[in-house]
Amino acid sequence: MRDVIAAEPGGPECGCELLAVVGDQDLLLVPHPAADAFLGYLGDLLGRRLSADHLVVTGPALDDGRAAAALRARAGDLTGRRLAAYRPGRTALALADDLGLPLAGVDGDTDAACRQFLRFGGAETLDGPAGLRLLASAVGAPLAPGRLADTEHGLYSAVRALLPVAGRVLIRRDSGRGEGLVVTVHDEIRDERNAVVRVPGDDCDFAFLAAELWPLLSDHGDAPVLVEVHRRALRSHVAEFWVPGPAGPPHLLGIAERRTGVAGLAVPGGSLAASALARLTAHSVDVAAEAGRRGYAGSLRVDSVVTGDGWLVSGVRRGTGRHGPVGRLARALGGPDHARDRVLLTRAGIKVRDFPTAVAALEIAEVAYDRPARTGVAVTVDATACRGEIGWLVAGLDATHAARLEQRALAALQMTWSCAE
Repeated sequence: MRDVIAAEPGGPECGCELLAVVGDQDLLLVPHPAADAFLGYLGDLLGRRLSADHLVVTGPALDDGRAAAALRARAGDLTGRRLAAYRPGRTALALADDLGLPLAGVDGDTDAACRQFLRFGGAETLDGPAGLRLLASAVGAPLAPGRLADTEHGLYSAVRALLPVAGRVLIRRDSGRGEGLVVTVHDEIRDERNAVVRVPGDDCDFAFLAAELWPLLSDHGDAPVLVEVHRRALRSHVAEFWVPGPAGPPHLLGIAERRTGVAGLAVPGGSLAASALARLTAHSVDVAAEAGRRGYAGSLRVDSVVTGDGWLVSGVRRGTGRHGPVGRLARALGGPDHARDRVLLTRAGIKVRDFPTAVAALEIAEVAYDRPARTGVAVTVDATACRGEIGWLVAGLDATHAARLEQRALAALQMTWSCAE
């Protein structure tokens, strides 16, 4: 079956993050063209032919008619094709409706149910913290205690009730967009992602605090905010799934651990004991399955964090994100047994002069990916045109080897900047 692969615009994707899943007869819808040099490079890495013939440049939107027109102009007869929406939502479904395409990976008998769920915004409801809590609570997955506040008084009540639990609460918009804020009674706390407000533990003026914070965090009352007990995350894991809607169970593509201090993942996420990893996986599967039962179809990621007194389901996100489909890349570059004999590190947001210079620097430093050895640094994302950066996957024999390869690669790229100056 030939697929039309689409990622709904609005996330960090440039489209090239999905090139790893493009088959010989597939078409990938992208907002920007990809350079021939990168297409040839990635095709060699994956052992397949990739060229501009696989790409249809649509612009920034999928549902304004231009994407459908561009696809018809390129492909002509669309009979036998399906839409593979890697960030499913209303706009991707509007494109499928316009083109009369079925959804890839969805059983024919349940295609209608999935289309209705996506058509009326069901996928978008999963993006915010409240959406996660609806899914996780339905299957009994562990969550941090929390409340949703629609008013200033609701914020006052939520903070007053939850702050004593652990001495810290996180307040953020339900949309998940924008920064959050940590209210704490502790003297020493650092949070790399959110601002921190310290209040007295025994005499906090919760009414004054709510009056100050509500207009800032709620966009002047236009958006509800979620208040939840804040626990320090010792480690963070992500489970990647393909969800086929209500027709069957989700397919687990892989589990990775978020790296500390960089935008990247480590595969496998092996710092957890086997029993803890099994529990984490089971609850992540349950959350993904609940999304499928409601009608969601497509790629889904379930985040979990390990705290000092256990672990919690912390997030759910539709789509693949800046690292692309990591499970597929892991198998393609690390091999089918990569979980046993390789450690893989992904990293996004690596600033470079340009793609050819970056690839040449890796070759000169003798860290470029070696296909027979299944080790080295492989550039998997070329976002130089839209963000001036690349993403890569490092395959090492073990964690120390992988870290050493990455440090050598970073040093080689730094030399290209120094030489340019």
